[in-house]
Amino acid sequence: MRAPALIALLLVACTPPALLPDRLGELTAREPVVRHEGSAIFDHLNGAAEVYLMHGFRSLSTRVYRTANGRELSVEIFELADPEGAYGAFSHGRDLEGRELTSLGAEAHEQSGMIWFWRDRFLVCVGDREPGLLASPHVRERAARAVAASLPAGSPRPALVERLPRAGLRERTIRFFRVARALAYHYDGVPAERLGLDGRPHAVLADYRRPAGASVLLLVRYPDAAGATAAARAIATLPARGDGRARASERLGPHLLAVLEAPSAAEARALLGEARAMLGGER
Repeated sequence: MRAPALIALLLVACTPPALLPDRLGELTAREPVVRHEGSAIFDHLNGAAEVYLMHGFRSLSTRVYRTANGRELSVEIFELADPEGAYGAFSHGRDLEGRELTSLGAEAHEQSGMIWFWRDRFLVCVGDREPGLLASPHVRERAARAVAASLPAGSPRPALVERLPRAGLRERTIRFFRVARALAYHYDGVPAERLGLDGRPHAVLADYRRPAGASVLLLVRYPDAAGATAAARAIATLPARGDGRARASERLGPHLLAVLEAPSAAEARALLGEARAMLGGER
């Protein structure tokens, strides 16, 4: 078999439909796998499809399963371009509601009858098909574990996420993204188009709650120092905030460090200094 044909065969063998078998633990499939690729995701998600497309969407495979007592669960497996895209899509939807799950061997949370988790380049949702006919939370969790066990080994979070200062960080507010329009979903206090975020940088946004008050930190790694310099200058030349909250930014090599809002200039400088130390401190 020629190498290109072998590669194509391996890709087919690893696609999500193989991860949605007729039986999934105690669940039995009620209908065949439905698969959407590229822009066909709009047929399934409509407006929400844009979120996955901006994180490198490749395909979505879904299947409905039935529990022993007749409840129905829907399993959705989103395949993104890479693990960073999967983490980005996961972080986009996570919020302060619901509960974190630690039994899946991956970051996961449950909210409103749905379990979301990411692993390697996949984002998975296991949820009740009918809101009025809820399956047991334990059934949902066992189904999610069965899917997780079939996926490739977990991947580390994007390196930039691990460089966030830890003191006061609200983990569930972390948003990782690589396109400008993603920033606008979570923060509208800075014009995203002025930051040069469509050159495929890596960016992470997070909220902090510390004794001095609430702050918002943005870290961006650009392909080169010029992009970071231009973005830091763009933030520095923004008009002062009308609510009295402080803002600060600087360039560190190819990185932009920006406190988009803080309770005081001193707190903005302090958080900026901690971010600089986490990134190595060298200019």
